[in-house]
Amino acid sequence: MIPPLKTVLSLIPSALLLVVPAYAETVEKKALMIIKQNAITTVGMGLPFPSSAGDETTRTYSGEFSASIKFDSKTFAVEGFKFNGVDTAGGGGIYVTPHALQFQDFVTYPPPTNTQSTIVTKVPYPNAASGTIRLSPETRENGDGEVEFGEVDSEGKLRNFDHKFYADQGNYITTYAIRGVAQDTIIDNYFPGVNLLYRGTSIVDIREVSSTIHERSVRAYLTIELDELQVTALQGNVSALNLDLVETEEGTIIANTGQFKIPTAYAEWATENGLNKPDPEDLNDSGLAYGILFALELPADATSLPISTENTGSGPVVKIILPASGLNNPMSVDYTTDLTAPNWPALEDAYYLDGADTLDLGMTGEPTFGFPDGEIGFIRFVTVIE
Repeated sequence: MIPPLKTVLSLIPSALLLVVPAYAETVEKKALMIIKQNAITTVGMGLPFPSSAGDETTRTYSGEFSASIKFDSKTFAVEGFKFNGVDTAGGGGIYVTPHALQFQDFVTYPPPTNTQSTIVTKVPYPNAASGTIRLSPETRENGDGEVEFGEVDSEGKLRNFDHKFYADQGNYITTYAIRGVAQDTIIDNYFPGVNLLYRGTSIVDIREVSSTIHERSVRAYLTIELDELQVTALQGNVSALNLDLVETEEGTIIANTGQFKIPTAYAEWATENGLNKPDPEDLNDSGLAYGILFALELPADATSLPISTENTGSGPVVKIILPASGLNNPMSVDYTTDLTAPNWPALEDAYYLDGADTLDLGMTGEPTFGFPDGEIGFIRFVTVIE
């Protein structure tokens, strides 16, 4: 005959991990992204043969732009990204000055050295307003004229095909001479507006700044790594004087949003149950802790827990029924032979009869737990929200 055993179902509260399948959801956030100071790249220009080393200078990026990010509130994995373009009237809720991404300062190349009298000079046209080439990053419209989120891979990398730069101020002027013969001047005129290819390798990610039981403060970052090489064919006065110009750009541009807050999974559960930021250790009218009710996907006014004991041929066991949607928070089991003990040790893995991972986040089913040898013992279930 198996002696009777007591089981104690712990109402010890939890700690929020915000990794709850039932409450994880896609968040869409529209925010202003500001380019960090000193976003300086190195740009170069040269001729594609060994005798021309070319010349280098720097380009400074500054400004701000509006972007929308779609991400998983549980994992922060970015699912979509789009540039909102220029919103001169502020109708979208965020006022963004036009030409938000700026090439500041003149990009001036001295004549290349050792070019056997081939001289190429490329500078912003002297009359360009404020000495800038001004761009606005945008996401392309679909066939219906709507702007949709661009695709993002599992690492948060943007697909350049989905985006573009819209330029509507500034000119570059390129002049060159070959063996003393001046060639046609080339002017890249960005007014009244042209679309340019989106360049670089861009990664967007969400970073946590701080968190509490009820909310997480985060920032979104866009990091653009430039390692570009472009060959431009310059048409000479005659085909024999055609010239290929190699232009490069290397550097990093980083932009980020200000802090914004998203509710934790526990906060979402509490709100849905009509509670105002309860502590996970707080008890409902039936003496059950909100933290454990959240973990088991139970309503805040539940009167019992889905835990039972039964006798088997191998001894008594405790069974817990997990939510079909998966545990909202990891749980664990403690065991003691002294109900008055202040600290209960963890139940050894050997007594997790269906495996040591059966109370991990997202688990479902009806796992069972055994008792160590002895005539009396107590088991309790614990979850910690942090």
